[in-house]
Amino acid sequence: MNNKWKLTNKPLRWDASYAQRVHNEDNDWLDATLPCDIHVPLIENGIIDEPVEKDNYFNAFWIEEKSWWFEREFIIDENLISQNIIELTIGTVDCEGDIFINGSHLGHHKSAFYPFEKNVKNFLVEGKNTLLVRVTSGLEYVTQNDLAEIDALVSIKVEGNRKPRGDNRRAFVRKPQYVYGFDWGPRVATCGIGDVTIKGYGALAIRDVHARAIDLNGNIKLTLEIDNIMPIATLYGSVSAEISFDGQNVAAGSKDLVYLSGTNYLTFDLNIENPKLWWPSGIGKQHLYDIKITAKEDGGCKEELETYFGYRIISLDMSKINDKERMFAIQINGKNMFCKGGNWIPGDSIYLRVSDNKYKKLISESVEANFNMLRVWGGGRYERDIFYRLCDEKGIMLWHDFMYGCSLYPDHLDWFYKESENEIEYQIRRLRNHPSIVLWSGNNESQQIFPYIWEDASYDISGGIRIFNYLAPKLVKNYSPEIPYWNSSPYGGSHAQDDNFGDKHHWRECMINPNMNNRITPQEYDKVTSKFVSEYGYPGPCKKDSIKDYFGGEKIDRNSNIWNLHNNTFEKETVLAGIKKHYVDSEDLNIDEYLLYAGLCQGLMLGYSLEALRFKKHCSGSLFWMYNDTWGETGWTIIDYYLRRKPSFYFVKRAFEPIKLILRRVDGIVKLVGINDTDTDVAFEIEYGYASYNGESKDTNKTSIKLKAHSRDNVLDINCKIDADGLIFASSKIDYVSTAILYETEFRNRKLVNADIDCKIIEKKEGKTIVEVNSSTYAHGVHFGLSDDSICCDEWFDLLPNESRTITIYE
Repeated sequence: MNNKWKLTNKPLRWDASYAQRVHNEDNDWLDATLPCDIHVPLIENGIIDEPVEKDNYFNAFWIEEKSWWFEREFIIDENLISQNIIELTIGTVDCEGDIFINGSHLGHHKSAFYPFEKNVKNFLVEGKNTLLVRVTSGLEYVTQNDLAEIDALVSIKVEGNRKPRGDNRRAFVRKPQYVYGFDWGPRVATCGIGDVTIKGYGALAIRDVHARAIDLNGNIKLTLEIDNIMPIATLYGSVSAEISFDGQNVAAGSKDLVYLSGTNYLTFDLNIENPKLWWPSGIGKQHLYDIKITAKEDGGCKEELETYFGYRIISLDMSKINDKERMFAIQINGKNMFCKGGNWIPGDSIYLRVSDNKYKKLISESVEANFNMLRVWGGGRYERDIFYRLCDEKGIMLWHDFMYGCSLYPDHLDWFYKESENEIEYQIRRLRNHPSIVLWSGNNESQQIFPYIWEDASYDISGGIRIFNYLAPKLVKNYSPEIPYWNSSPYGGSHAQDDNFGDKHHWRECMINPNMNNRITPQEYDKVTSKFVSEYGYPGPCKKDSIKDYFGGEKIDRNSNIWNLHNNTFEKETVLAGIKKHYVDSEDLNIDEYLLYAGLCQGLMLGYSLEALRFKKHCSGSLFWMYNDTWGETGWTIIDYYLRRKPSFYFVKRAFEPIKLILRRVDGIVKLVGINDTDTDVAFEIEYGYASYNGESKDTNKTSIKLKAHSRDNVLDINCKIDADGLIFASSKIDYVSTAILYETEFRNRKLVNADIDCKIIEKKEGKTIVEVNSSTYAHGVHFGLSDDSICCDEWFDLLPNESRTITIYE
């Protein structure tokens, strides 16, 4: 089909005959190049202003109150019209859709989470045809009676003059839940369609290939699903399967068979000699095997499908620690992982316009920050194929929620339950071959709502329990048994926030605690006893150039409505309080001072807390909220909507180093924990002890330590003096192991001296500059005053007195 669509809108209410009348009206159609070009025609034609800038999204609310019609002409040639079936697929229909070809209504589709698919051969003609799609935001289908039956608990209360974000009706609409607004994003309720394809088949269609590693000895099971399109005739032919690595065939099989009408299932049990395993980033290599399936029919029909998989075995370690506690660790190939990373949300408030380049940048930056996991949050979307391919190639494990978040869900309604079944089955089958998928999870924070409603005995609906506790595990077992299922996040133990087992969202103890001091004191995270922290966070602002971008040409004013709108709902003066506690009084800071100290505070809180979780022997995961953003704001992320790193990016990168030293005081004793995530033993010498801030006093020792592969152990107890004039540290000469410094006193309360920093250029090449930086005194938050788009291998770091660092700067 060509690249030209036409777009128009009409009132929500309609009848079946209305489609033909709309089709015949040409005066208000708008040319639109979408969806493959990722264009947004209402913005490009000046009908609305960019909703992620200023307060423009308020002026776009009317979009969700219209129905939107997409029209496209396409040509069917004689070769295609001669096929036995011709299938139309619309990848995304957001959200209540009606589809027409040549004036005939093909059907209604209620979900943006699985495609509309139909054999349209009988509706097509050779030559010119017309496709017409009507979509709405979906809210008009939700009645007051629906809302009376279920309390969705999603309307986020917002202070001041900001319009409340959220909409209780969203629980009834199968589309990304965040588009109606969350604490970190605006209400931009999308209406649109995704990629559209038409494909013909003669006699056979390969519908599915499922590749499973059975053990670590190279045994593979391939399950194929092949469709004999002939409704009443058997076909005779063969099927072959080839597995290759780097272009070399490593396993193959073929079978002669009779294709029965409809679906045919068959399996190949193959073996790969000395299989090359897929490992997460920082732990091993990401080997991928190619698969080619060829189905032939004796009459000459031939169909091929090519895909790939990674050879890995996944399990959950839930072994007992003691009578009260259990482990909760993801095992890859028999090794317990410490999962390092953040929570992933859609990359734009208009989720279909996230480009391939943005996906590539975000995933490559997560690897640069030493992530090995992203948690795909349940209020967003099932991402495009490129996202999963990148995670496979880069070694980013995915904890993948199904798309239910922060709400109760009406699974007592038959239509909703059926839609959920269609969606979950489709997405499991679509994504299960990706080695990056290591855990399916039923929802985000829905299970933790249930204790409140169950106190009311008259509350007689499931609210999602049928889906999360029964439907989803059954579908995972049927279609993806090699990937573990977890009912919710958080979940485990006697309730959904139990420290003794499972995963926890660590919010109420710190960042959303009514006591401000709990929010801004990093040592609070030393108290964590959770076995896996899958959410928590601390806010910080974007770089100044990003703020300029979302201010859209307006003067930056921290007292303005624009600033207030782009300031996270849960921030509640926390940033200013953090600045005052750790650095300087925050009442009269100019914008540059605010950005400096706020960035350092976010970095301090995230860096310290992530180290605190890695320090804990029985904690197996630290995923902060959140990694990426849908618009520019003072919020949770370490890389902003415009793909600029915040200062906190570097604090997180150091906290997640594969080989890491961490200092903490436990029961009065300073302990040094050494961590080695890699698959190779390492040994090196360290210097440890006391150093004064001014560099004039030092009390240190040296020793050699050995860190075994995949280890995390206490390697040293440190006994030395400590006073207000200095610090305790442990350092090595290895450039990929950052210095461990014991943080016990706020910077503003330390007896610091002015840093005496020397920086000289060692080498300058095209695109990068290598510099050596050192200081005769202790220096905190060393940075280079670069443009906001420049990046370094490290920045915003601390230097010990007389310590030298070599840094690469990329322009």
